[in-house]
Amino acid sequence: MRSQAEAPEVRLGLVEVEEILARGETVFAPLIAERGIAFSRWQETSQAPTSVLADAEQLTQILVSLMDDAIQTTPAQGRISMVVRTDRDRAEIRITDTGLGIDPDHLGAITGRPTAPRVAEAAAPMLARRMGAHLSVTRSPGRGSTYRLVLPTCST
Repeated sequence: MRSQAEAPEVRLGLVEVEEILARGETVFAPLIAERGIAFSRWQETSQAPTSVLADAEQLTQILVSLMDDAIQTTPAQGRISMVVRTDRDRAEIRITDTGLGIDPDHLGAITGRPTAPRVAEAAAPMLARRMGAHLSVTRSPGRGSTYRLVLPTCST
C-alpha cells in the first residue's frame, strides 16, 4: 500500500467530462454486453460548463472503479445508468445499478471509512478528495447502489 508521500501527484487541469465518460464506456461496453446488462448514459445540462477541474488519469481511475463495482454486482438483465448533471459550480456524475446493493459491513470499501475490509478499494474516495471532489454511496441491499461523484466545474 502506498503512503500519502508515495501517492501519485495530482495534476489538476481542465478535463472534458464527456471525453472521460466516453473513454470509460468504451472500456466497459463489451463486458456490459456480454453479461446482458442494459446500460444508458445521458447528460442533464443547460448552458452549464462541461469541463471540470480534475486530474484526468485519476478521474478515469475513479470511474473505472465505480463502473467495475456496478458491473460485478449487477446480474444479467439488470441495468446500469450513468447521469451527468452540471451547473455553474459543479458537475455530478451519478452511476446507479440494479445489483445486489452493498452490505453495510462492506460500505467502507467504497466510502473510504477506516473499517474498509479491503484497503485497496478505498482508493476512489481518497483520489476524489485529493482533487477537491466528493464521492458518496447510497445502497439498498437487494435493490442496487448509487455512486455520486461531485467535482468543481470550470467556465471556459
